Amino acid sequence: MDYRSVIESAYNRESWQKLLHDIFKNGAVFFQRPKEVDKNSSLATSALKLGTITLPDLNKIAVYEVKLTDRVNIEKNRAEIRNYLVSDWTSQGCAGSFMFCFRDNESVLRFSYVSKTWDFGENGNVEKHETDTKRFTYLLGEGHRSRTAIKQFEELRNSQKKLQDITKAFSIEALSDRFFNDYKNNYNSI
Repeated sequence: MDYRSVIESAYNRESWQKLLHDIFKNGAVFFQRPKEVDKNSSLATSALKLGTITLPDLNKIAVYEVKLTDRVNIEKNRAEIRNYLVSDWTSQGCAGSFMFCFRDNESVLRFSYVSKTWDFGENGNVEKHETDTKRFTYLLGEGHRSRTAIKQFEELRNSQKKLQDITKAFSIEALSDRFFNDYKNNYNSI
């Protein structure tokens, strides 16, 4: 399957479902009629749960489609978009979600992978593991060169497809001001 044609195009539900099915095979199950999710009217005009992906390690990933309001800056509101629907998928026992966030009149898509899990650490205490708000999210669609995202989806396809593989695949930090500030601070401390 040609991932570039899906990732660098305006959002198309059917194309993305085919891409996810190509990666996760029969683990990706999509509803014939997506389920409407209570929406935050200041963030989304509609929110649909498209289905779930059951991973070989038995963790589940919920898959959502979110039509954003005009109020939301799709390029800057990463944390707000990331935190949207967390209570929905965690209440259903999912370990994470894939969110496809877009507006009808634009060809830009924000894809976010969000995960929150708990387990027992070496000391026996419960430890929470969750994805960072400034990472695990990509701007995709027409006009966005998406070489990194394409590579990550292809690597995920060739992985064992466990939750840790998904987290590893999407944990790429974009070259940002934060990256360069951290680099400068590390360089100056030598």
